[in-house]
Amino acid sequence: MFPCPDCHLDLSRLTARANVWECPTCGGRAADLSGLRRTHVGAFVRQLRMMALRASPISRRACPGCAKPMAEVPTISATAAGAPLMLDVCPRCEIVWFDRREHEAWLAAPAAAAANLPFETRQALDRSGVSEQLARTAALREAAAEHLAVEEMDGFIERTAAHDLRWQHFIWLVFGLPVEVEPPPLRSRPWATWSLAAVITLASLCAFAFGDRAVDALGLISADVWRHHGLTFMTSFFLHGSLLHLLGNLYFLVVFGDDVEDRLGRAGYLVLIALSAVTGDLLHTAIHADSTVPSIGASGGISGVMAFYALRFARRRLRVVLGVPSARHSWLRYGLMFDMRASAAMALWVLVQLAGAGLQVGADVRDGVAYLAHLGGAAMGLVFWLGDRAYSMSH
Repeated sequence: MFPCPDCHLDLSRLTARANVWECPTCGGRAADLSGLRRTHVGAFVRQLRMMALRASPISRRACPGCAKPMAEVPTISATAAGAPLMLDVCPRCEIVWFDRREHEAWLAAPAAAAANLPFETRQALDRSGVSEQLARTAALREAAAEHLAVEEMDGFIERTAAHDLRWQHFIWLVFGLPVEVEPPPLRSRPWATWSLAAVITLASLCAFAFGDRAVDALGLISADVWRHHGLTFMTSFFLHGSLLHLLGNLYFLVVFGDDVEDRLGRAGYLVLIALSAVTGDLLHTAIHADSTVPSIGASGGISGVMAFYALRFARRRLRVVLGVPSARHSWLRYGLMFDMRASAAMALWVLVQLAGAGLQVGADVRDGVAYLAHLGGAAMGLVFWLGDRAYSMSH
């Protein structure tokens, strides 16, 4: 339960709004950015986190989620005196704090055109580098107004944005890979993620040249885990069985790894991957102790990254495409596109891994999927999330 930053009492969830919490004493409210994006000022809400990242954490309030100082950000809404409404924003937890009646004022205020923004808001937008994007959004609204009723404008813009996303990530969706919807900006470039992806790619491509000999020599064999003095725990991480195996792991590493690296820092992020990979390997070798089939791939470490992402950024939305077979033609598939929260996607993923692991218990692993390694890596991601949460609460 979130505590009130002023009264330090537990906030209660409003029944009418699932992503809004209210203090029963002072009337202040905490709301997550994903909920605010669905209001009529959603186009501006997408920039709040970026502006908060550029601003100094000078707010006297601590974030209800992580207890760190929030940043004061000017908004497009104006007070009765004409000054911009200042909101406290935590870019780490994506939580916005409203004083009494500020939340209702936000919802009641009309979306202002870029030219009519308060001076302080324009300055903050210029510093964050998003003023051009806001201007493009305002131009889109103006053009849409000529053909659509006022109440349909926001639906038009959201459909247009979704259309752009589908075409931009069309190739990934076709292959059934999830796509982040409106990912927030990062505080720094994910050099650790990019570097690790490059090393994995180089090592796997070199191993492809030697075929099965590289896998037999450097893969992790449960029946002989300490061969090469245990180095196969490390070497097996960088090898992959096929190009599709490599590309699939790289995709999940890059898509989810950058956010986790941004949260944990480069050192903590790499430690998470290393411990997740080792934990997954240990669980796999413990259950399949007599197996002589080499195990390779970075999926154990990446599973830890995915678990941390789904727990730390549980409200993030992922877009997926599900192939539905045609009733008339068995060869025809219809693509059903829908969005789901990262936490829900992770829950489904865990169920699949548990089912696969149950089928493999007592049998030799020959289908190319080490489900227990995935579950072991995800367990380490859970441990890191608990540690990160405890650290945030204590600081």
